[in-house]
Amino acid sequence: MVGTQRSELEGRFFFSPTNRSLFPVCDDVARAFQSKKVSQFIEKWADIKLTNTRLRIKYTQDCHGYYLEPHTDSIDPKRFTLVVTLPRALHLETMGTDLYDNDHIYVSTQPRTIRGGLAFVPSSQTWHGFAKKPINGIRRSLIVNYVGEGWPQTLDLSFPELLVG
Repeated sequence: MVGTQRSELEGRFFFSPTNRSLFPVCDDVARAFQSKKVSQFIEKWADIKLTNTRLRIKYTQDCHGYYLEPHTDSIDPKRFTLVVTLPRALHLETMGTDLYDNDHIYVSTQPRTIRGGLAFVPSSQTWHGFAKKPINGIRRSLIVNYVGEGWPQTLDLSFPELLVG
């Protein structure tokens, strides 16, 4: 992805079929987000349709040197994004996703609190990223995406053969 100082897969762990079979907790989480109950809740809450989508979940671990330029997820066939923050130390609470206006001007940073998160429906106005700043420790997140037709790879999908619901 443009604007990073690492490869797209470095520091990333996908809840793929292989990883779900190795780690039962990954399977439990993926099955929950794959379920009709959860997908229908998200559809109602976000006023969107998740028909013809597939589930993509990744656990991220970012360390010093990581950054991500402002971008929207609308360039990909992403229908919904949920970033669950997983801070293990209080000083990492300031390491949330940076939010920008349409001119890419910084607006605020999403706090990384225990049980916190950021959810949005990708559009041309959902600018976000992570500015260059020191990370003292490991910045951990769980990112859940529902992706539509045309997603470029299947290795990172939780259930590549199944549509959500």
